[in-house]
Amino acid sequence: MNILGGFMKRKLTLILATILLILMVLMTNVRQNINVDDYVDLTEYVNRLILNEELSDDEFEIITRQTGLGKKSILALKRRSQLYLIDDYQNDYLYNRNYYKSYFALCCCEELLEESHLPFVDLQDGDILITASSVTSFFRHGHAGIVVNGLTGETVEAYSPLEKSCTSTVDTWLNYQTIMLLRVKDEYKNLAPIAAKYALENLIDVKYSLFSSVNDSTDNVKRTHCSQLVYLAYKFAGIRIDKKNNFIVTAKEISKSEYFEIVEVKGFNFYEGWK
Repeated sequence: MNILGGFMKRKLTLILATILLILMVLMTNVRQNINVDDYVDLTEYVNRLILNEELSDDEFEIITRQTGLGKKSILALKRRSQLYLIDDYQNDYLYNRNYYKSYFALCCCEELLEESHLPFVDLQDGDILITASSVTSFFRHGHAGIVVNGLTGETVEAYSPLEKSCTSTVDTWLNYQTIMLLRVKDEYKNLAPIAAKYALENLIDVKYSLFSSVNDSTDNVKRTHCSQLVYLAYKFAGIRIDKKNNFIVTAKEISKSEYFEIVEVKGFNFYEGWK
């Protein structure tokens, strides 16, 4: 009997240790830890861009790995004669900052920076915002939103079961530890304004529901959640951006959709995304 009791005790201890390990993994903050020793002086590349010299893909990748800015964002700075901001974006990207957990419901929190990120370089209608910094209990589900006006930074989002979907601003995203700005690939760019217009006209003041699914109709939407809202906007525009074709779509899943490319990241590794 004692032998059996000892066996059960060890088994229970192993199970509890396994559960604790899993919870620790789930709760681990996903912000990249870039060692500042990896700093690269970008002056040469910036000067060549100012002089309209061509950079190779490898050279653009060096800038991206140092700043979190994709090629399109770098070229947007060039068009606006703002390449002098590269140093600021490099510092914003490489150096980790203090953050705190802000609870907005029971067991639900957001990981927010004490000092916000720099603004996004370039926003366009239909762009998608993703963060991994929203957590419920031990589940890192993240959050998603859609940009409906790139000029003003207006977004449409569904925050929580406590409130209906609403308009917001991209400025609120700059407090998240991790942010990813996605844009439909060039071959689908005509769908972006359609998705943005649909979201603005049909996805505001909609009841939050975790039971909304990818099979829900885009006609007279009665329920949604953050990722579902983004999904429905692009479903109406003509593409299904769920990667796994599950019952529900998640923020992480959208971040890996074949229809999008990353334009800019803060906190994430540009080339690895949300692992």
